[in-house]
Amino acid sequence: MNDEPTPAMTYGERVKARRATLDLTQSELARMTGLSRGTIRNLETDAVETTKLTRQLIDEALAQAEGKGAPTERLRKTTSGSLPASTGKPTFSERRVRESIASQIELMAAAYPEDVFPEGGESPEARSVDAMRHAYRTAARIARGEDQ
Repeated sequence: MNDEPTPAMTYGERVKARRATLDLTQSELARMTGLSRGTIRNLETDAVETTKLTRQLIDEALAQAEGKGAPTERLRKTTSGSLPASTGKPTFSERRVRESIASQIELMAAAYPEDVFPEGGESPEARSVDAMRHAYRTAARIARGEDQ
């Protein structure tokens, strides 16, 4: 396969060609963007649709690797190993996402119903179920931003 990107290629094929030209591995590109190697692999095989932000991160990282650009603030935040600082009160869409995650976690806690697995049991199984239930409830509170 020719390593030079062409206009007829899909976005994933162009990324793979540019990455190969730059002699970068999927893992290296993943580290540069803050994405997982699996995401890079799926993107390159067109197994997933990419978001605008994902494309921007990849394009910026590849441009930086080509020596054609300095890292932008977004790329520096993504590759710094830490999340951007909270800007205070979450936006409406952030609250919706947090609530959706919390609801899904609470559904997992419901897999351990108290009528079947009563709290405070002395058996190792009962203690394990208590711990799981507590962990899921705590995770739901964290997802909602209640434990900060």
